[in-house]
Amino acid sequence: MAWAIPVFAPVTEQLVAATVSEFGGIDVLANNAGGLVTRKAIAEMSLEHRRAMMTMTRGLAKELGPPIRVNALCPGMIDTDFHNIHMPDAARKGFEAAAPVKRQGVPEDAANLVLFLACDDSAFITGANIDINGGMLFS
Repeated sequence: MAWAIPVFAPVTEQLVAATVSEFGGIDVLANNAGGLVTRKAIAEMSLEHRRAMMTMTRGLAKELGPPIRVNALCPGMIDTDFHNIHMPDAARKGFEAAAPVKRQGVPEDAANLVLFLACDDSAFITGANIDINGGMLFS
């Protein structure tokens, strides 16, 4: 099954063309957009708010499978510029103290999960929304 996104930015088109030229195709796409659509306390969060991305992941898995598997990462506190800018140090230290793993995540934690999801060891996983947050449930 081939499908294309109708509008690419010129830089994206160049990146895709260079990747296909060098490697013969694209096997994995990991969308990575840090940030929150809306910051809400759990008590204020509607079920619809939480279902928008999860439902899309499950729907795409059904629509695009079996040749394409679709999964979503649901990251918590990952030590990135987003959290460096938007989270006070005290909040980050509080997260570390409360988290079962007693640390923030690092980008390599998320990258390792993407690598696992891209390999044959995870061939039976699709439509999953996977929490990667050191035991602090956010999704």
